[in-house]
Amino acid sequence: TISWSTYFLPNYTLSYNNVTSVSVTPFDYNKVIVTWCDDTEDDISLAVFNTTGVLLTGIYDVDESAGNCQNNVVGYSVSVTAFDLNKFLVAWYDSIDSDISFKIFNSSLQNITSDVDVDTNSGNSSAVATSAFNTTAFVIGWYDHVSQNSSFRNYNDAGNSISNEIVVDTSTGATANAVDVSAFNSTAFMFSWFDGASNDASIVPYSVQGNALASVFD
Repeated sequence: TISWSTYFLPNYTLSYNNVTSVSVTPFDYNKVIVTWCDDTEDDISLAVFNTTGVLLTGIYDVDESAGNCQNNVVGYSVSVTAFDLNKFLVAWYDSIDSDISFKIFNSSLQNITSDVDVDTNSGNSSAVATSAFNTTAFVIGWYDHVSQNSSFRNYNDAGNSISNEIVVDTSTGATANAVDVSAFNSTAFMFSWFDGASNDASIVPYSVQGNALASVFD
């Protein structure tokens, strides 16, 4: 079951299916986008609500055959971020294809891009996170179970890469399926991850060009 609430309002149930990963972002001053991995239907779904709990869209399947997120023992299988009031993106892990992918939508839930594969061989237990820098660019971070590293790459809102893949940690181990990214502004962001090899959590800030701005902090 998946539910959401604001500080002033009661819980609202989105789905009674088995859900193992969820991500939320504000979209306009009175709307939120909720995305989740539905293990009952093996898909990635999204819905838009207003802050009074009214469903403004139907439940939309971003990927109808993403596989079972329970294969991913930590719930970082989907991430959503908004560029502005008119467009947003969803990034997710597809356990059937072993892909890390994203898709950009407009406010009417129409595709601006098709599925864009960031990593086509990420293995059987991976993680993904995304954050918008501004109205035209974003960062996507992920853990690759095959190579056992944590990486990121920057893209524009047309789905084209604007940086090389930057490998932040080349030896995170086989159980490091947790990453997160958060943009400070249009020029820098924080990358965080769990390092299964050394059993610690680490952070490091990067510029939008892909340069580390400080040393890794555990």
